[in-house]
Amino acid sequence: PVFSVVGNHDVGGGVGIEYYQSYLGPTHYAFDHGGRHFVIINCVGLLDAQYNWLERELALQPKEKEIYLFQHYPPDARLMALLAPFNVKAIYSGHWHSSKFFSTGPNGIKSVNSPSLSFGGIDVSPRGFRITTFAGGKMTLESRAGGVKGQFLLISSPADHPIPRGLLAIEVSLYDSATDVSRVTAQLDNGQWRPLTVAGSFTWAGKATTKPGKHILRVRAELKDGTVLNQQRDFTVGNHQVL
Repeated sequence: PVFSVVGNHDVGGGVGIEYYQSYLGPTHYAFDHGGRHFVIINCVGLLDAQYNWLERELALQPKEKEIYLFQHYPPDARLMALLAPFNVKAIYSGHWHSSKFFSTGPNGIKSVNSPSLSFGGIDVSPRGFRITTFAGGKMTLESRAGGVKGQFLLISSPADHPIPRGLLAIEVSLYDSATDVSRVTAQLDNGQWRPLTVAGSFTWAGKATTKPGKHILRVRAELKDGTVLNQQRDFTVGNHQVL
C-alpha cells in the first residue's frame, strides 16, 4: 500500500488542495499497523485546524503505543512542543532533498529526511528511499539508491596483461534497488563453486590460488527475487610473483 503525504508542490500556483484530495485522498489521517500508530499531516497549510486534530488523535493512543509522524517539511518548534507529551518516536520528512538523520527535542525524537525518488539530493546523495524495520524493540533504517537494476561488476583480474601467480583476489560490486542478494559464488576454471563473503554494503570478496597460464573466472549472483546474474573474465597468469 502507498500512503501519500502532501508536499509543497501539490498546492499553489492556482492549484487548490481539492485536486490532491480528488486523486490521492485525505490530506491528514492516521492508522494502526504492527502495533504502532502512524500519522500523516499536511504541514503546507491549515495548520491550526490540523494541529487541533493531531493533539486529539495522539491523546487517544495508549501511552505505551509508539507513534510515527509523516509530513513534508522537517519539524519546527511548534510541532515539537505539541508532540512532547506523547510517545512519538520519529518524524519523517522530505523537503530538503537530502539524507539526514538526527535526534531532536527533549525526548530525542528521531528526525528522518530522505532524498527524492526521482532525482538526487542537494547534498549529492543519490535518488532513492529508506526502508524502516521494526524488530526486537528497535527501529533500524536502511538507505537505498533508486533506479538501479542488477548492477553487477567483477573488479578482479584485468584481462589486458598477465597478473602475478599465487593468490588471486576476487572482488565483486553488486547492487539492486528493489531486492537483496541471497548469495554470490565464484568458480575458477572448472573447479568448485565457492561462496564469496560480504566485504561492504555492495561488495563481496574472496581468494583463489592460481598457476601460470590462461584461466577463466566465473561469478554468479543470486538475488532474492529469483534473478541470477553472471559475469565471466578471461585472464592470464604469468611466471612472475609479487615480492
